[in-house]
Amino acid sequence: MGRSVYRNDVAEKDLKITLLALDDSLMGILPGHKVKGNGNSIHETQNYTTNYLGQTIIEAYVFYMQLLFILCCIVWCQESRRQSAPGCPIDFIRHDDSCYQIFANPTLKWWEAMEFCQIYGNGEGTLATVESESEQLFLENELKKKFPSPVGKDFWLGANDITHEGTWVWIRKNEYVQEYTHWAPGQPSSGTSENCLALYDGVQYKWNDAPCGLPEGFICEIPVSSPNEIVG
Repeated sequence: MGRSVYRNDVAEKDLKITLLALDDSLMGILPGHKVKGNGNSIHETQNYTTNYLGQTIIEAYVFYMQLLFILCCIVWCQESRRQSAPGCPIDFIRHDDSCYQIFANPTLKWWEAMEFCQIYGNGEGTLATVESESEQLFLENELKKKFPSPVGKDFWLGANDITHEGTWVWIRKNEYVQEYTHWAPGQPSSGTSENCLALYDGVQYKWNDAPCGLPEGFICEIPVSSPNEIVG
């Protein structure tokens, strides 16, 4: 009976030693696993956990920076394409031989907008002159893309009939508005009280005569630069 108890004690001790050894071996497989054993085992486990977490953080940081770099490249490429319409300054859009910029803000009176466009275009700018159906449709489409919902504004163009009522003139070109027109139904309508030409979103950006002294949006136009000229 005594020998049997002794053998059971030995077997139990052997089993404990085996389990401890197995637990130590699993320490290299399971990060952060702590064992009940000597201090060295716990210390090694803590070191392993610290190294493992440190490596994971570094890898995550590298991945994040690579992703950020890719996103920046995409945005930069899109911005470059948008800004580098051949022959046009930054933020202008090109159609045929002209570059255009649409302004909803600041809102300016007609003559203020004309002066603004001239300065903004380095002396060559003017309120837009619309002389063909393709130019009209281009501006309509750009306005609808820029303002999907109505904004309740006119956008000044570069003509008025201030000098002779009913005789509309493209002021910068000093030419009569006669070869192409795109008046909204019932326009021009208000005699001497509305003498400046605009595209109005309330009539799908068709032509509208409006009071020149009202602050409105406006469209600037400048000629396309030659390849040897510096744009921007």
